[in-house]
Amino acid sequence: MFRNLLIMTAVTLASLGAMASAEVVTMQPGQFGVFAGQSLGIGSDATVYGNLGSFTSDIDLGSGVTIYGNLFADDDIRVSLNSTVHGNAISGDYTTLGSGVTIGRIDAGAKSSSYSNEITVGNNSVVGGMYSSTGVSIGAGVRVSGNITSADDVTVGSDLAFSGTIRSAQDVSIGERAVFSGSVLAGKKVTVKKDSTLSGDVHAGDDIKFYEDSVVSGNIYGADKVTLGKRSTAGELHGKDVTIDDDAASGSIFASRDAKVEDRAVVNGPVNAGDDVELKKNARVNGDVTYKDDLKKDKSATVTGTAAKGAPAAPTAPLAPDVASGAPKDWQGSLRDVPTFVSGGTNVSVANNGSSTLAAGNYRYLSVGSNATLTLTAGTYNFADISLGSGVRVTADTSGGNVVINSAEDFDMGQNGIITRLGNGDVIISSADDLNVGRNAQLTAQLYAFDDLSVGNAATVVGILYAHEELSLGGGVRVHAGSPAATPTPEPGTLALLSFGGVMIARRRRKIRQKA
Repeated sequence: MFRNLLIMTAVTLASLGAMASAEVVTMQPGQFGVFAGQSLGIGSDATVYGNLGSFTSDIDLGSGVTIYGNLFADDDIRVSLNSTVHGNAISGDYTTLGSGVTIGRIDAGAKSSSYSNEITVGNNSVVGGMYSSTGVSIGAGVRVSGNITSADDVTVGSDLAFSGTIRSAQDVSIGERAVFSGSVLAGKKVTVKKDSTLSGDVHAGDDIKFYEDSVVSGNIYGADKVTLGKRSTAGELHGKDVTIDDDAASGSIFASRDAKVEDRAVVNGPVNAGDDVELKKNARVNGDVTYKDDLKKDKSATVTGTAAKGAPAAPTAPLAPDVASGAPKDWQGSLRDVPTFVSGGTNVSVANNGSSTLAAGNYRYLSVGSNATLTLTAGTYNFADISLGSGVRVTADTSGGNVVINSAEDFDMGQNGIITRLGNGDVIISSADDLNVGRNAQLTAQLYAFDDLSVGNAATVVGILYAHEELSLGGGVRVHAGSPAATPTPEPGTLALLSFGGVMIARRRRKIRQKA
């Protein structure tokens, strides 16, 4: 009874977006399409429908990968160039995106703050918001539709297209030609390079500097120096020392110390300075000028109102960035319980190009030769070890119930093999140790490895993939995760030690064995 996980994924995405800041997302084992106890790696051009999880380690996605689901890693997430994640990502440590990546919201660093940039985004990527316990570094040409919150610096390359609010406890640096719909709040400095456009307010606990040809529709509030570059425009300017450069235009100026209006600059409103005011050549103030100490006014400068000593209006203090409320989300999950695997009885061998129909029961070693055919019916099959050669065809008839296949050691399937499901039941394959699927194989089955799991290049799996330790998918693999079954535990009747030739084998990390 496989069901596409897109519906579940959409529900999960909605729940992530609605959660309060710093909340922990709890995931059950059955909510993952692909899950690894340790590292999870996916090769280039693979496609996965379902959530991905790494319980104690990293997720690595190759180039051109497409994921229809969310990513959850206890440690790091790395996404290579031109990959697309139709979902969000939560990493306990850092998240790194290559160029041309598309992804939803990123939460990084809830478990660690050991990196200067917890989130790194490559050029020309598209991201739905970022929340980092340390820094954020964004390349050129990136589009962000969502907030950016960082407990450290936020550094953005040129040609940013942004809609949201940036909050940084430290510095914010934005490259040339940024188009920004929203506000910036920084605990320290804000620097915006030339030809940038911002529609909101800017707040900084230190200096603010806009380079030439920038446009700011909102107001600027700095705790120290505020500089508006040449030919730039802005609303009100608030700071200690405020400078409006050549040919620039602003709203009112409120400086607790000095205010300087450079050549041909225009102030549309009053100028207030706690110390001095300086008006350079052809500067113009459309309003009053109030200062405490001195006025240095070029003879070509113009003040349409009065210019006099007095009690100047004080600047408005900048807002502090509320970084705490935007702390990155964390997540928690659990491994599946390790079942007890059993085997016993006789060996089963199918010759190359041969065929066999096998009844449910307990066996020792199963060996199926190349291009052979094996038919299974409903029930539980327990083996000591399973080896399927290349081109093997397995038909699992679930019309009478699930087909459960357990290997007390490994499950190895050669290249070009096919496991076909008939009926509406599930095919559940479990191995106590490694589970390996060869390239170009096609399976409709749920795969559970209580050691490592690997799927070769260009294989297709319709079903859940679970590895208690490491999991790797080769290039071009397609995974359509199905509905999760209960933890794949052998049926109760098979748990007793078999009296004739029986072997009870618990999970172990590595072993040396000889096949009978």
